[in-house]
Amino acid sequence: MISPTITSTKWWIGMAGHTATHTAALCNLIIDRAKKGLHWFVIPLRDPETGLAYPGVRVGELGEKIGRPGLDSGWIQFHQVRVPRSAMLTKWSKVGKSGNYSPPPSATISYLPLIRERLDII
Repeated sequence: MISPTITSTKWWIGMAGHTATHTAALCNLIIDRAKKGLHWFVIPLRDPETGLAYPGVRVGELGEKIGRPGLDSGWIQFHQVRVPRSAMLTKWSKVGKSGNYSPPPSATISYLPLIRERLDII
């Protein structure tokens, strides 16, 4: 997993600045250099004992969110972080042990949790 640019950085992630040990991230799945689309992964960020970021994980503080005092909002970047297939949330799609990919029934299904969250805000 690589997010070396500003546009691929995960912004305003709650608890990312100092405390989160894991995150759920919507990432582009790449198998043998072929892009398979966006999929959800649970990715470790920090060692739970030391609080230090794992190799290849960069995190930083963004300051207070308006209306959310005390929320540790931050940003996350990944640099050459290999994420095992066991970290993939596999309700709709899967990657087998041999690397065979089973796609979701619809390419837009990965966005459903994001759409629901934004509708709830409105």
